[in-house]
Amino acid sequence: MQDSDYLELNAFAQLLQAESLATADDCDALVAELGDGVSLESFAQLVIERLCEGQSEETAQAVLEKIQSLAQEAITQAAAQTEAPPATPGDYTALPSFADLPSLSDEEAAERMKFLLSSLKSLGCSDFHIAAGAPPFVRRQLEIERIDSYVLTADDAQKLNFALLTNEQKREMTEHHDLGYALALGDSRFRVALMDTKNGIAGSYRLVPDSISTLEELGFLPDDAVYLRRLLDYNNGLILVTGPLGAGKTTTLGAMTDIVNEKRRDHIISIEDPIEIVQQSSSAKCATSTRSKTRSPLRKRGIW
Repeated sequence: MQDSDYLELNAFAQLLQAESLATADDCDALVAELGDGVSLESFAQLVIERLCEGQSEETAQAVLEKIQSLAQEAITQAAAQTEAPPATPGDYTALPSFADLPSLSDEEAAERMKFLLSSLKSLGCSDFHIAAGAPPFVRRQLEIERIDSYVLTADDAQKLNFALLTNEQKREMTEHHDLGYALALGDSRFRVALMDTKNGIAGSYRLVPDSISTLEELGFLPDDAVYLRRLLDYNNGLILVTGPLGAGKTTTLGAMTDIVNEKRRDHIISIEDPIEIVQQSSSAKCATSTRSKTRSPLRKRGIW
């Protein structure tokens, strides 16, 4: 398999998971079923067959259009996946100026967004924020830092925040005035939250960690980590993880779920909207299912 084929398959699988049309395990099983000759076309065709099975003609047509749209987006993402240039954490001088945004086409704005997001990790940043009426800024080591003095207009903010959306996502954002979704760019994944404010569109792009951290890596004291692991041995109960934005609620829940995944033989059902942390079944003892809390009208049944 060529590198470009792998990138397309990986991007398509990530998009299916972000739309709650398949789990990571579903995608792995389908790829294994297709064998060495797997391609994006054959993968997409098999997904269509599984989702359309037993559905009405109208629903089947909607599924076909949806999968075709995701496949095209996967091709676009794979073609744009390049390594971000080396950067020094906190040094934003290598980033392009935002002053030329009004002159950029929609395609150029999409490429600009991909470049900016791909640069986050090497810059040591966890979040990228775009809001009308304010300069663009990032979050690094929990501190807000401006990366350009240019103040974004409402048109600038909409152009950037809409640049990577599908037509369906644009319609949803226009109708509901907010949108949350997962974005995959190469090996990086982002949790995106868009909202319509009095000044215009505001967007927050959070870089999802590459791996699930342990409790100790998240900063828990050794004694506290031992106590939490004991709590997870109980068969019944409710654990609430609360805190302000950026406090680490999702990563803490991910670490705790990973402990259960390694220690017990159960079925783990995790619900996120959008899906951020994907628990794996193949290398652990539990069967895991991860899905979005909002069900797509196309997902009347699972792939199986």
